[in-house]
Amino acid sequence: MQLTPETKFWAQGMDGWRKAHEIAQLKWTLMIKEPGILNESEVAAMCLNMLIRMCEMYPSRYRDGAIVRPLPKIKRCVPPPHTRTSAAPDGGR
Repeated sequence: MQLTPETKFWAQGMDGWRKAHEIAQLKWTLMIKEPGILNESEVAAMCLNMLIRMCEMYPSRYRDGAIVRPLPKIKRCVPPPHTRTSAAPDGGR
């Protein structure tokens, strides 16, 4: 069987069968024909760097130390440090 963008997939938790090109987790992994410009680690690092830059552009505090309210949208999208998980086997220590 050859996979195409039109191949349908289903997994537990999905509301029904969907085409590969409609599933974000599959469309870039399964449909690639050649090695990409960046590997998965480089893409992840690039995304994190963009997120860090966006957070730096919209600080949570004014220069006098007062808290910006409402918090900038980018800061509301990032979970607080105590709720973040780590993929490192040792918990990131």
